[in-house]
Amino acid sequence: MAFSSSDSWKILNRNLFFIKNAVKSSEAKTSDKLDIYDPETRQLVLECREPELGIITKAARFIGGHHDHGTKFDFFARQPGEGQPVLRVSRGNVSLSFGGCAIRLVNHDQEALGTLKKKKFSFGNKYLFSGERGLGQLLLEVKSDFLGKTIRWLFNDRVVGTLCRKPASSQHEAYYREGKFDYSYCIAPEVPANDILRQILMAFAIAQHRVER
Repeated sequence: MAFSSSDSWKILNRNLFFIKNAVKSSEAKTSDKLDIYDPETRQLVLECREPELGIITKAARFIGGHHDHGTKFDFFARQPGEGQPVLRVSRGNVSLSFGGCAIRLVNHDQEALGTLKKKKFSFGNKYLFSGERGLGQLLLEVKSDFLGKTIRWLFNDRVVGTLCRKPASSQHEAYYREGKFDYSYCIAPEVPANDILRQILMAFAIAQHRVER
């Protein structure tokens, strides 16, 4: 079956997602696995896996702790069941870089979208997106509450995305609890459909647990 950009955007244009760790308690963790659901339809919409990690990184994931701190990540977000790609989010090993390590974004056609890099010596926690193919630059600020249970992304001083360890509303509370989800993720409805900002925000949602390590 042919796959078009519209299939990718049908997923990214949604505004609410539930995310959970898909690594089974009985399996050795050598890579991260995330499943992302649409709580409105209760359907699995994205499977995020790391099929191309090297042996050293897999060993670090298995050992965990400080051995895993700052290791590379390479997430392929696909439609369920070995489906078509939607987004790829990757970063090299932080310990092997100087001046910070950029996060790379690739779209469904395997075209480079650009990079995200944390701004040093700036007030607050900010990331600069530098786009490829004339996509320009965007500056996003990341804010979290005292316990880190709620994270917000701001663009032009407006909240455009929110990640929290609870359902966004009581409407989906039972499903969130039954599905044993780890996060709910909201993209603000004001973010235009088919906008690169939606790809950037989804990249943050996928790799958030790795970005600050």
